[in-house]
Amino acid sequence: MYAQAARARARKQVDVDKDDDELKRAKEAYAWESSNVRSWDQIEEDPETGKLKSFVREKQIARKRSRDDGFTGVRRGIIRFCVLIIDMSEHVRATDLKPSRADLFCESVSSFAKEYFDQNPISQLSVVMTRDYEAIKLSSFSSNEKHHIEAMRKALRLGPSGAASLQNALKIANKNLSTVPPYAMKEVIVCYGSLSTCDPGDIHATINLLASSKVRCSAVGLGAELHILRVLTKSTNGTYSIAMNEEHFRDSLGSHVIPPPTTTKQVSASLIRMGYPILQRIDEPTLYCNNPSVRGRLGYNCPRCSGWLSEMPCECTLCGLTLVSSPHLARSYHHLFPVPKFISLETSDLDLRLQSKEDEAKFAKAMKLLPIDVLRCTGCAKLLEKEASLRLLCPSCVKVFCVDCDAFVHDSLHHCPGCGV
Repeated sequence: MYAQAARARARKQVDVDKDDDELKRAKEAYAWESSNVRSWDQIEEDPETGKLKSFVREKQIARKRSRDDGFTGVRRGIIRFCVLIIDMSEHVRATDLKPSRADLFCESVSSFAKEYFDQNPISQLSVVMTRDYEAIKLSSFSSNEKHHIEAMRKALRLGPSGAASLQNALKIANKNLSTVPPYAMKEVIVCYGSLSTCDPGDIHATINLLASSKVRCSAVGLGAELHILRVLTKSTNGTYSIAMNEEHFRDSLGSHVIPPPTTTKQVSASLIRMGYPILQRIDEPTLYCNNPSVRGRLGYNCPRCSGWLSEMPCECTLCGLTLVSSPHLARSYHHLFPVPKFISLETSDLDLRLQSKEDEAKFAKAMKLLPIDVLRCTGCAKLLEKEASLRLLCPSCVKVFCVDCDAFVHDSLHHCPGCGV
């Protein structure tokens, strides 16, 4: 009997030890299976104390607030025609960026396409891939993000191969942009992972041709800076950035979602004829439809030629009229009238603001209405943290917001809820 009890206690102890080991392994798995595989990127030296400190939270806040100051009066192009050049050469097989450079390209471009059409619904996008010393057009100009996402899946199925040819890709991009109307912005964004380019001719002549055609070329590179990409972006008034990690690459590519400032030399101001069709049910089959699956179902009727189309925004396949809706124009115009940047309620800066009663009377009024220790976010109504850097004030309505609501207002909503009350 005593032996059986001892064996039972031993088995119970073994089970407890197994549970502890499994829990320990689960905790260890959470550490190394997370996306932050390079833990040294999360540690920096504190400039005040000289000690190593984790700046993950500070980096997240800085990334959420890393946006333009939202200056008004800046001319931007509303209708954009953008060609996205993807490097799928042998160099993007490298796994320095997880899971690989090719997978990162495809994943980031798919996310970029969704965000691009969300912020620029009446713009169009095209995807060009370069591999095996040549360039291939994967998708034509379209406002349907599904076409471009499927094009990136096709590129991933083909896989990286050979060497990249930047000149061939730029030639295809320039040919596609040659038919763009003069009132639209012509852009090229290059996602490049190679350290060289194999071209059949003089690439500088191609760059001069793009510059004379008023095409703005920007580039996001991996690994190291290329002189030819620097020349390309400088000659066409574009931007060039080198990604340090996966998150930096997504942020660099996502910075091109907002339309860049333009001048009268780049884009001419002109009136554009547009149509505003409504969604209707097609009772009888019609031949004037660009999609056979729409016949007998739902579609948009062109107000000029009465042709049926399956999606919006688009150009009528019969008469060429641009068809949009009022929400599309509203989402495009918010770039011209952005929400002003919220101001951080730092204690030192707040004292300086309250000293100037003429210019900062609104801040003094806000502080009287809302004590600084019991501030609540106007957007989500949660009690704000004690750190002043996490409290943000709208300069127009003097309402207080948290960091998350600040990012939501400037990145997605594009309208201050406090100003609309």
